Amino acid sequence: MVYQLGADEAGRGPVIGPMVLCALLGDTEKLVSIGVRDSKQLSEERRNAIFRSLGSISSWRISVVWPEEIDMAVAHSSLNRLELLHFASLIRHFDSEVAFVDAPDVDCKRFSAEMCRITGRKVVAEHRADIRYPAVSAASIVAKVTRDRIISEIAEELGEDIGSGYPGDSATIDFISSYVRKNGVLPPYCRRSWETSKRIISFIRIKNLNEFG
Repeated sequence: MVYQLGADEAGRGPVIGPMVLCALLGDTEKLVSIGVRDSKQLSEERRNAIFRSLGSISSWRISVVWPEEIDMAVAHSSLNRLELLHFASLIRHFDSEVAFVDAPDVDCKRFSAEMCRITGRKVVAEHRADIRYPAVSAASIVAKVTRDRIISEIAEELGEDIGSGYPGDSATIDFISSYVRKNGVLPPYCRRSWETSKRIISFIRIKNLNEFG
């Protein structure tokens, strides 16, 4: 058996909800046999089916990073640095000499070097690692399924259709806009540092001034 440790995230770009990071250790042959691949290339039904199979052939740890921590990172350091620290923390939980990571940084070598320094082990960080390495593909599936479930729980808590949470989703934008018009502030679980959030707030404030000016 050849075991591989991989790490990936889901939810870096959304305006609503957390980012979920996952590090997963699994037998590469078994991972390939159940059809792991980049989670974005799989239907929701297929992702969920593979997720259920992963429980018996791999082990993983996840980190759920909520909007407040994301906003703080954007204000004081960077989102890349935030991911690096969470990935490093997850990887250190596994007894593996090498880890493969889907790199968020445009400079993969820089990201790899810093990960190596923090974790004390070899880290191979590459763009599109979720296509090249089965363990990274599997980690992307766990992260994506976990985040989707959290988004469903948030929608249920708020009693609204919040969409996927991504800026390109009209249901998400409609929800945020409606909430701001009614309450004058952004809704819970919204990333306040995102340009999407700032634009919606600004647009509605200007519109209100024009209406009542």
